[in-house]
Amino acid sequence: MKETSNKYLISALLLGLAFHGSTIFFTLETTYDALIHLFFADHYANSWFEPWNYKWYTGFSVMSYPPLVHQSMALLSLIGGLKFGLFTVALIAIVLFITGVYRFSLLMTANKTVAGYAAILAVFSSSFVETLHIFGQLPSIVGISILMHALPVNLFMAKNR
Repeated sequence: MKETSNKYLISALLLGLAFHGSTIFFTLETTYDALIHLFFADHYANSWFEPWNYKWYTGFSVMSYPPLVHQSMALLSLIGGLKFGLFTVALIAIVLFITGVYRFSLLMTANKTVAGYAAILAVFSSSFVETLHIFGQLPSIVGISILMHALPVNLFMAKNR
């Protein structure tokens, strides 16, 4: 049987990258947490294994914040700088969120059309827009996206034991 791609998911990804991908260049750097994320990414880029940063007041443990996003930004900063890492991780987070909503909706409904519509709605979700463009919470977006991707796998594994 020939497997076809979901036109609604592809539309959601294109809409998401066009809408969020164009606006993050105007909003992301001025968000509440953008400079903190750049600060942590700079720390990991300069001293990957040092758990303490002495530039913040009298010192600050960088282990108090989830490191995946900041370490990814640090690795990408070796290619094009810290802002390149910030925007690249944001674009990856947008794609992960939209596909995560699709996969989770497919798990809940078992209907590819409904899951595709859910992915389109996720593009314009006010909570996603606020989290990304106002607060700049990339770790939260990446975390929930990875969770939505992992849940179908975990439930499949539990069902087939």
